[in-house]
Amino acid sequence: MAENGERRFLRAISLMAILGILVFFAVFSRPLFTGNVYTEDDLSAFNLPLRHFYHRCLHEGDSPIWIPSMFCGFYLHSEGQAGMFHPIHEVLYSYFPLAPAFNLELLASYLAVLPGIYFLLRRRSIPAHAAWPGALLFTFCGFNFTNYLHIMIPAVIAHVPWLLLCIDSLFRARSTRELALPASGIVILTASQLLLGFPQCVYHSLLIEGLYVLLLLWERRPAFPAVIRRIGALAIAKVLALLCGAVQVLPQMNAARHSVRLAPSFEFVMAGSLHPANLLQIVNPYLFNRHGWTPDLAQLWDPPYFTALSPILLLWGLIRFRHLGKHKPLVAGAIVMAAVGLVLALGYYGYIYRLYVLIPWLNKFRNSSRHILLYHLAMTVIVAVAYADLITVCLRREPVARWLWLCIPAALGLATAVAAAFIRLSPDRPLFQEIERHLAPAANIWTGAAIMAVATVLVILASRGRRFAIPLLLMFTIADVAAYSLRHKPCEDLDAFINRIRIPGDCGEYRIDPDFRPVWAYNGAPMRGCSVVSGYAALFPLNRLDYQGGQLAPLRAASCKWRKTRLGGPADLAEAYNRGVEWLEVPDPVSRVRCVAKAIAGNDPARDIGEIDLLSTVLVDEPIELSDSPPGHVTAFTERPGRLAISVDVPSRQMVAISDRYHPGWWATVDGHPVPVHRINGDFMGCVVEAGRHTLCLEFDPDDLKTGKRLTLAGKALALIYFLGLLISKRPIMS
Repeated sequence: MAENGERRFLRAISLMAILGILVFFAVFSRPLFTGNVYTEDDLSAFNLPLRHFYHRCLHEGDSPIWIPSMFCGFYLHSEGQAGMFHPIHEVLYSYFPLAPAFNLELLASYLAVLPGIYFLLRRRSIPAHAAWPGALLFTFCGFNFTNYLHIMIPAVIAHVPWLLLCIDSLFRARSTRELALPASGIVILTASQLLLGFPQCVYHSLLIEGLYVLLLLWERRPAFPAVIRRIGALAIAKVLALLCGAVQVLPQMNAARHSVRLAPSFEFVMAGSLHPANLLQIVNPYLFNRHGWTPDLAQLWDPPYFTALSPILLLWGLIRFRHLGKHKPLVAGAIVMAAVGLVLALGYYGYIYRLYVLIPWLNKFRNSSRHILLYHLAMTVIVAVAYADLITVCLRREPVARWLWLCIPAALGLATAVAAAFIRLSPDRPLFQEIERHLAPAANIWTGAAIMAVATVLVILASRGRRFAIPLLLMFTIADVAAYSLRHKPCEDLDAFINRIRIPGDCGEYRIDPDFRPVWAYNGAPMRGCSVVSGYAALFPLNRLDYQGGQLAPLRAASCKWRKTRLGGPADLAEAYNRGVEWLEVPDPVSRVRCVAKAIAGNDPARDIGEIDLLSTVLVDEPIELSDSPPGHVTAFTERPGRLAISVDVPSRQMVAISDRYHPGWWATVDGHPVPVHRINGDFMGCVVEAGRHTLCLEFDPDDLKTGKRLTLAGKALALIYFLGLLISKRPIMS
């Protein structure tokens, strides 16, 4: 009877966690049922505008790889973060309206990661009543959820538990045939990650996978031939995945070489380091404003807090380590991964990350704070194991030595609250003034300390055999996660959001130069039908002209007609803003397509652009002979994304100047005959035509994409051959 009662109790705990998960999904998915979309920060500033264009192209039969309305033209596919060649994205944005597709893309990551974490914990023999709470925590708390606004981050991370399951199965395989399914899963999952276009998180995934492989080798200590066979299968799967993802990887690598990340500075790589003060949030989640301590008081998207339960159960795991049985290697490995994650997240302050500036490609990443993912995944494992052990101790009423150690997090949380109060009582000290500006209101700080204290009391009660404390602890943790994760998630109707993006009216053929505040103002303007001079992207293209320095010549050359007035910018914009003028007109911008009869060679377009007559002359890198005659006429101009058709009538050999960004991926023909595309005026392109009437056609078809497509096709074929080869083989693997 007692055993039946325990089973019912444990099933009730699992059911409570499942109900909590359902409530979280119901709350988080509400925009899907109300027609709204989430609009916080990068969701509206970056992800939504890109998907608006992607969705439109798929429905109008256009290629989305080149967007003409950002950066005077931009190789959008090479930026990566729209994941244009990912099959799930193609299905969502081809068959659903934009708002539901956007919401489903966001929700899909959490719907995928939750069962992955659950099955991973179960694979490691963690009981269901602890695996469900662990899955809830990783899905809805910490890195995975605070980064919901970087929509590709949770998408890439959603693959991680499934990859770890495949690797685990790979190391359990007893024959070559049993390698087939896990190896194929690794190929598919890794290729899917690469196609999502967020390589930094793919690196995080590889780091986690590598640490897990080391754990499996330590646990199993297989014979050397078996190690080689399994590691070899894993390596082959990763290489095949890289080939399958080449359609995204090659363009993105090429774009990085032609972006501001070409030669990143030490300061760039160290940007986004987690300040050590943020570690105090582990014991007091509401100590600082905007989720953490940042130098410029900006929002911290990677705070270390992972519920009040995690530091307490970490101590529980240390106290009870000898009693954890078969879970001891797993917990030890998780502690190592947590330490690695914290040290790397500290970035500049952790010293080790400074070596990353010497590592090719990894030195193009910033925001080392994102390594907090490793800490949160490790804490998920530790919390699940410790929670299961706590329940066992509670039900069996086993005595626990050194249980007072469990009070340490609560004591530290209380100490932070007292210290904050003391700092506010001594506002005249310069050091205290610097600290005080980061502190949250006193009520928030004391609330954080109280949360830690309540969690500590409940854990201690459970450790003393008070069964009621177990469900109370779970309910309290669910409430803790909800309060921390579900606050401040703004959403609104998609059409209403688009309509409140400020533009100067009908932009016509000309571009505009909005402000970067609000965050969605720049990339949002194309959703209103306007093209912008610059934009917001991770792989910001290198410019030869300075569009933000207040000079008008670069803006005129970019065919920009309107500038948004603002404080803190060039003096004329600030003065107009103070007069109540919203948009300031740029005098005499050139037409986006025109004919010119003069070409001047030079190597400093930023200096020379203000010295020429933009209506009749262009700057070129190498001498080009043109006939000095009146400029010809553009008689027709049609455009689709990545395609231009221009009809001209010129009296002599002239240049058709196009104020669209130059890229070596452009190919041109005049009356069907190939002609070279020249870089003109620093950032733009043009083609030479002879006297007479001609039709100039340009198409964006970059070599890196063509090569990537061929490699992806080859990768798919090789992956299929590899799978069939493993499936046919019956060769045993030594354990």
